[in-house]
Amino acid sequence: MLRPGNIDMEISSLAHGCYNLGFLGISRAQNSHAFLTWWAERLFDFCYDDICRGIFTDQRWVDLAPCFFDVSVLKHHGYDFATWSLLNSDLRQVGDGYQINGDPLRFIHFSGLDSGTIDKAIGWWLAADNRDTFVELYKEYKQLLLKHGQEKLGKLPWTYANYADGRKISKEARVAYRNKALWEVVPSPFDASDREICAAFDSTETGEPRANGPSAEPASPPGVLDRVAASVRTVGVGPTMLKAIRKMKRGTITR
Repeated sequence: MLRPGNIDMEISSLAHGCYNLGFLGISRAQNSHAFLTWWAERLFDFCYDDICRGIFTDQRWVDLAPCFFDVSVLKHHGYDFATWSLLNSDLRQVGDGYQINGDPLRFIHFSGLDSGTIDKAIGWWLAADNRDTFVELYKEYKQLLLKHGQEKLGKLPWTYANYADGRKISKEARVAYRNKALWEVVPSPFDASDREICAAFDSTETGEPRANGPSAEPASPPGVLDRVAASVRTVGVGPTMLKAIRKMKRGTITR
């Protein structure tokens, strides 16, 4: 977003990140290497959706990039033009090309095509004087997708949605496996199961294995107070405090 005025998208940017990263240019320089190294380290552990903690996949991390590295923000309306840019945008055909607010169109990011967000945004934010131009480009893009096999390719199953034996991985197991302690206990997660991963998580947190499989409703791992309460029930107050002190000395307690 390059201009204020769309309060919905401004709030969304606060939650999901200021930079969409549909377009990112990297030069071959030490500054770029430092950025990529830092970004890769963060994404290895924290590339998921947890907006309540300020995390949204790869995007929110890059909000910090201008603070840590030499970064340029390309303020050109023609790159990564997308649904969040539609409000009050002057999109028009000029000769054989197109312009957006005076900038030549380089490429459109048709974000939200599968979810239907684009269709909603067309109704929300496009005015009569530029609706037809965007709708025609959108129609052309969908025809190209159809021509190149999207109807079939778009239905291919996601490899990482299932265990090696074909069973679907639950959200509960995914969230539990964010705990690095499980990486040694269950080193090959795709060869495991929901029951094995969740039981390993419970054993790591409370010292007691889980008797049953995961609950019907996916849940996030328990917070600090929940883990303390579970430990007190299991081993008592004294051992729980000693355990907490040891963790604090090792620097392993997190909020």
